[in-house]
Amino acid sequence: MPNIVSQIVEVTVFKTRAGQPLFLILKRADNDRLYPGIWQIVTGKIEQGEGTVDAVLREVREETGLAPKKLWRIPVVNSFYDPLGDMLQLCPNFAAAVDESAEPVLSKEHRAAEWCTLERALSLLPWTGQRNAVETVFERFWNETEEAKLLEIRIPS
Repeated sequence: MPNIVSQIVEVTVFKTRAGQPLFLILKRADNDRLYPGIWQIVTGKIEQGEGTVDAVLREVREETGLAPKKLWRIPVVNSFYDPLGDMLQLCPNFAAAVDESAEPVLSKEHRAAEWCTLERALSLLPWTGQRNAVETVFERFWNETEEAKLLEIRIPS
């Protein structure tokens, strides 16, 4: 029986320009050992002893150089089976808003970044779970619905 673990976070980073959201989609480096060259949202491991929100903020900073001005937990949990570790990985999802002028500075994990419309983001992302997360942010979070207000996370200072 596989172990059920939650060691990875996924973050849909977005900004608003001209009243519309743009989503940050990252292209993995070609020399990456796992899924080289695919497009993804910010994705990373929770380090031993680290809180989930701390991992979200660290991964956004490490992968993009950006600091969210607002953060939400979103009601999407992606899952996948890892045959090497015989584990089912559950990945909580978050939304992070950044300033309109924000531009990413990529880590060595990625070779490209693009601010995308919803349609463009959905066309680039290969994983259904990540497409669902972006759609959820588009439908319920970027325009600060009542649900978004209830799910906002206070960013620690």
